[in-house]
Amino acid sequence: MVATMTLSAHKIRSAILSLCLVMLAGCADYGGTEVYMTLNAGILSSVDGEHFELFASVNGSAVSLKRFTVRNAPSSEGLAVKAILDFDPPYAELGVTDSLDTNGLLQGGVFFRTAVDLTSATDVFATVELDGESDPAPSQEVIFRGQLSASTRGTRSAILIDPTVSSVRRTNTELGTLTLVFQGGDRVGF
Repeated sequence: MVATMTLSAHKIRSAILSLCLVMLAGCADYGGTEVYMTLNAGILSSVDGEHFELFASVNGSAVSLKRFTVRNAPSSEGLAVKAILDFDPPYAELGVTDSLDTNGLLQGGVFFRTAVDLTSATDVFATVELDGESDPAPSQEVIFRGQLSASTRGTRSAILIDPTVSSVRRTNTELGTLTLVFQGGDRVGF
């Protein structure tokens, strides 16, 4: 009898990404935090007049990390992917949602840097925000959230959960992963 083990593609990708991040963590020391996300195609697309904003809870306060939009972006192979775009100038592409390319290889991932010290962050969440609003507080419309936990030295990670889906087992509610890589003096070296 042969035992088989199945792992979701984004859990495998998250494990590989965490390992790579640990190996690369010592390459640069600019201060702040590097943020890596994987988002599956189940993430909502942004609608006109709205964007998403990623926050971290730091010492009991919500701290804004990045404003972004999610847009459908068919690839050259005709595959449906969603592009994650910076909402603020220069409106750069931050990455794409996880998907398989025509060869069956996993592609995707989101990356950005923030000057915010996130070593005390306990959780992350993203909200829907109106374009042009000036209130820095997060809205009540949360699209995903995750509890941060130490995964390796100098990093914290979370599984991003859709809070709108109630499920006892939390099946089919995972929207991705997020890993913080700390830089500067607070990082413990190897």
